[in-house]
Amino acid sequence: TAALALTMLAMGTTLETADFRRIAQRPKPVAVGFLSQFCVMPASAVVASMLWRLPPAQAAGVCLVGCCPGGVASNVVSLLARADVPLSITMTTCSTVAACFLTPILAALCAGAKAELNRAALAASTVQVVLAPVALGLALRSLFPKKCDRAQPFLAPTAALLVAWICGSVVAKNSAGAAAAGAGRVLG
Repeated sequence: TAALALTMLAMGTTLETADFRRIAQRPKPVAVGFLSQFCVMPASAVVASMLWRLPPAQAAGVCLVGCCPGGVASNVVSLLARADVPLSITMTTCSTVAACFLTPILAALCAGAKAELNRAALAASTVQVVLAPVALGLALRSLFPKKCDRAQPFLAPTAALLVAWICGSVVAKNSAGAAAAGAGRVLG
């Protein structure tokens, strides 16, 4: 969580409040992203599970992932690609909040799986990992714009390394369980 929050803090230092005012003035991209996240992604997961002829437990896992919102990694990719980072952060926040209600419903519809969420913990995590670090980054940019500008060239690679480290840690920690569950069938 700390590495993710640090990543979002770094991203916040690349932004200004005017970036978010611009997003608020043109909500259509947020709406398109929201509908894609909660319609296209779950439908794609169901289709992929059928095409891969996955056993029910694995199909349920793929469908559950398809029903979950994007996260910090998508914001890092946006930063690296020089895409619309404020839009990405807005989408991450909106989809994570909506996931509190939509993910259990979509998981039941797509996979017949029961997905229980601790809504309060998810909301608190979103504040800790996304909103508060981005707000602090915005404040730092406002107070120290020249220092933030000098740090810019290092922020995207550092954020990418942090996310790669996090992903590698998760894979390493869970590799035995994934192998035992038959990940070789999907990956091999």
